[in-house]
Amino acid sequence: MISESLQKIEAELRRDAACHRYPEVQRLVVSLCQAAAEQTKVLPAGDSRILEIGAWVDDLLEWTRVMLVTARASQAAELRQAYFLRGYLRCTQTAAQMSRDL
Repeated sequence: MISESLQKIEAELRRDAACHRYPEVQRLVVSLCQAAAEQTKVLPAGDSRILEIGAWVDDLLEWTRVMLVTARASQAAELRQAYFLRGYLRCTQTAAQMSRDL
């Protein structure tokens, strides 16, 4: 069973990853790992909850990685579009300047 404190960190991490708050995501990932380590330290060796917490953390970190990779790819695509459109915007700006000169 995942503790309430870990679930709270999970909710914050998911929210901040979805909103592209990268410094907060970094802070929360460290906080999550530290909290999970502390929670597993108090459990007896060989307890099945240790594996459950470990698998849960792995799943959450993989979800976070996918969200960040997807956001990065989306931002890269937007930058490529802006670069592509820059040539057209320059033409429009030149045309506007020419009409003002007349």
